[in-house]
Amino acid sequence: MSLGHKSTASHTLPAKIICGRVFVQKGLKLFHCVSRAQ
Repeated sequence: MSLGHKSTASHTLPAKIICGRVFVQKGLKLFHCVSRAQ
């Protein structure tokens, strides 16, 4: 959890790309990821 939080804050663009991939596998997860990225 600690790594994810730091990664998102430091890397906003890359985080979005990873989110898209998760969305394909878990549509529900996409919502959570997008909210965190912003």
